[in-house]
Amino acid sequence: ANTRFTPFSTFKIPNSAIALETDVVADINSTLIWDKKSYPEEAWWPRSWIKQHNLKSAIKHSVVPLYRDIAWKIGTERMTAFLTRFDYGNQDISSGIDSFWLNGSIKISATEQVRFLQ
Repeated sequence: ANTRFTPFSTFKIPNSAIALETDVVADINSTLIWDKKSYPEEAWWPRSWIKQHNLKSAIKHSVVPLYRDIAWKIGTERMTAFLTRFDYGNQDISSGIDSFWLNGSIKISATEQVRFLQ
């Protein structure tokens, strides 16, 4: 329970909360559009990712490119501040603002995840 792992999709929860707190996303019903030049459509993507989304549907369908773009818009400084405030795992985003929860620099244990969710 105390071993830390990469959070992957569970990071959509704090990413969404931070996006709302920083007004990167106005509300859960706002239409979200990601930068298609930075995150071009890939052949392997689920069809559900290509549709129009708001925050509710983005989390439901785990739309990774939207969440990568959201993190980019939040930025390193604000993301770091919120992860510190949340005491979220090791708070290490050094592997990239738009991918640290996917490629492993940030780690969090099950115990820390539960504490965060409370």
